[in-house]
Amino acid sequence: MDNIYEFINKNTFIQKLYDVIRIIEPVSNKEVMFTDGKEPIAKNCCYEFWKKSKRCSNCVTMRAYYDKKTYVKIEYNKDKIFLVTASPIRIGSEDYVIELLKDITETGIIENIEKRTQEGIVGAIQEMNNLVVKDGLTGVYNRRFINEQLPSALLANKLGSKPLTVMMIDIDHFKLINDEYGHLAGDAALIQISKLLQDSTEEEIGWAARYGGEEFFLLVYDKEPREAFEFAESLRKTIYENVFTYNEVKIKLSVSIGVYICEDVSLSPEEIIANADRKLYLAKEKGRNRIQC
Repeated sequence: MDNIYEFINKNTFIQKLYDVIRIIEPVSNKEVMFTDGKEPIAKNCCYEFWKKSKRCSNCVTMRAYYDKKTYVKIEYNKDKIFLVTASPIRIGSEDYVIELLKDITETGIIENIEKRTQEGIVGAIQEMNNLVVKDGLTGVYNRRFINEQLPSALLANKLGSKPLTVMMIDIDHFKLINDEYGHLAGDAALIQISKLLQDSTEEEIGWAARYGGEEFFLLVYDKEPREAFEFAESLRKTIYENVFTYNEVKIKLSVSIGVYICEDVSLSPEEIIANADRKLYLAKEKGRNRIQC
């Protein structure tokens, strides 16, 4: 780490190009080096710089870490707007991400910024960032968000010893809906069921994402196994009893749900998803419209 700081300190052009330089250990959200071009400053969590209490939904640092590529985004810390460039680096035997932050507040990236409230600026930037992590049709999170956020959630589960549940949800016989009512009706059903899933996982409970096609992924925090089962059963029952509509067409849907409680903290995100997917397969094999834990 000293070598990295020495390199940055010697190459003053880097300090002239960027206003803030950070080195992040992304899975744990830890800032292992922070400098404004003068001296390292220790910080606790990477998102504290953005005056947030949790990881950014559009986390380019995690994306750079896993894809081994460089990514950029725009972020706001309630004071300035920054262009963030995140690149993977290796220090010794460990992988990190270096973030290079450039103040672009006065560049016009946000139109009429002087007339906007702080909330308006946050909203404008969030809207741009959501294009990357939100599903274009349904508005819930997408597969990329799952890949970026699940590792952090698993680490928090490991460190805090709090229950974590993942659910794979599949709409039963969805192809028949498209065949009978048309793809626009199918899209409308996906949008409506996504809204229901999103509403069921309020921010303090977890989040919902579209895994692909008619499959959805739910992550639920701090529920013991019985509570997780009851939550999934309530969700299944609500969907089954609901009537989804498109124009004047009324559509009845059911879902199969695979529920996996993340008790083995040594498992990777891919193994966790695979376990939930196996539970989903069993639910469908047993007749669908049911839960398998």
